[in-house]
Amino acid sequence: MFRSSRRGSNVMAPAPAVPRRAASLIDGDLVVEGDIQGASVLVVHGTVLGAVHADQLVVGRTGRIEGPVGARAVRIDGVVTGDVLGETVYVGASARIVGNVTHSSISIEPGAEIDGRRPWRPAGHVATG
Repeated sequence: MFRSSRRGSNVMAPAPAVPRRAASLIDGDLVVEGDIQGASVLVVHGTVLGAVHADQLVVGRTGRIEGPVGARAVRIDGVVTGDVLGETVYVGASARIVGNVTHSSISIEPGAEIDGRRPWRPAGHVATG
């Protein structure tokens, strides 16, 4: 129990605020079979065998998704085998994508591999899921 600085007081300090957009994590040793859908931030360092739809998606260097991906903001540093739909897409140097990448804005670092088309769509016209 927390006490105030005044002696004899049993007033508890307020609990810290919980972030409204906390990230969900799929750690490196996890394998998830099935589709994932959420309205928050998803960070994948493990493997997902299924479709992934979130507000923001980060696929880390050890992350692997086998299925279509849809998010408002997407960052890929790992492997995605499936189409990627995102308003803003960032493809890191260690990324490997086998599928089309539909975007309004895209950044691709040297060394990234994309085996598919990269069609552009105006902002607000990319259906992410």
